[in-house]
Amino acid sequence: MPDRPLTRICYVEDDEDIQRIVRMSLERVGKMTVEIVGDPTLAIEAMTAFGPDLVMLDWMMPALDGPALFRQMQLRPETRRCRWCSSPPRLRSATWTS
Repeated sequence: MPDRPLTRICYVEDDEDIQRIVRMSLERVGKMTVEIVGDPTLAIEAMTAFGPDLVMLDWMMPALDGPALFRQMQLRPETRRCRWCSSPPRLRSATWTS
């Protein structure tokens, strides 16, 4: 459990349709403040300026994918301790039952 509510979300996503859906969901339903970053090469700078409670990273993006961006985040003191998750969540396996 986080020690404070997650109210400021930085979402790194290159697909504009997904950006709109996620922004609408988080702002309207979750009552969160959302910073969308469409270019992953600008994400570290945006995170530092915005100060998010949570960073959501798209897993597959051109130029810089989510795992590579996460590795960059770990190298910088200003983003090393950011909470993060991938979007969509990566599932290793799923079992379907009827």
